Amino acid sequence: MSSTGSWKTQEVNSWDNPQNEMTKEVTFGKPFVAPPRLPVGFNELDLGRYDHIRVTANAENITKEGFTASLNTWEGSVIYSAGASWFELAPGYLEFQCGEFSTKDDHP
Repeated sequence: MSSTGSWKTQEVNSWDNPQNEMTKEVTFGKPFVAPPRLPVGFNELDLGRYDHIRVTANAENITKEGFTASLNTWEGSVIYSAGASWFELAPGYLEFQCGEFSTKDDHP
């Protein structure tokens, strides 16, 4: 069983007050039997035009009932607004494979 969700930083902060870290507590519509897997990706980015683009979308503190969604920047990158979507994958739902990869693993 699976479901999807999304959020935008404008739900917690105005675009004209950029922050480095923005989070939102998300509650699942129905609790899972164990914490689900949550692939996360961007669906909107409005960033400053300076320096390098450094931005990440994360699902943290994942429990059976919900998680903390975060959109963050570092080293001078500025988010005016951003959005992320996720896919809730129940522990026993193995139709999709997901995980993480760091390019530093390939190019130290």
